[in-house]
Amino acid sequence: MDGPGWARGDQARKPSTRPARRSRTDADCRSHGAVDQRDRVAANLPRLQVNVTVAEGGSFSFISGVTPRAPRWLRRLGLEWLYRLARQPWRLRRQLAIPQFVWLVVRERLRRD
Repeated sequence: MDGPGWARGDQARKPSTRPARRSRTDADCRSHGAVDQRDRVAANLPRLQVNVTVAEGGSFSFISGVTPRAPRWLRRLGLEWLYRLARQPWRLRRQLAIPQFVWLVVRERLRRD
């Protein structure tokens, strides 16, 4: 993985925290994929010296136009997720985890009441 803030060669999986520290920024956005970005943020948060770190998911891909958005009519119907699933079928497993997560949240809430 190459790009600003990333080491090369043997250190390719290790982000450089120097750009964030040098800029004295208050916020840092990371976009590396679901589990990867979470782990990288957690591992490097103390070294980043920022107030807020956002593991932003795929927003940059949509904003930059790399990943096309669903047609407006699908978005209005709340079906952008279905469009993305049709274009990216490997997401099915993650999509199927959502109802399970919702059930766990509801069950926990019912236990507390």
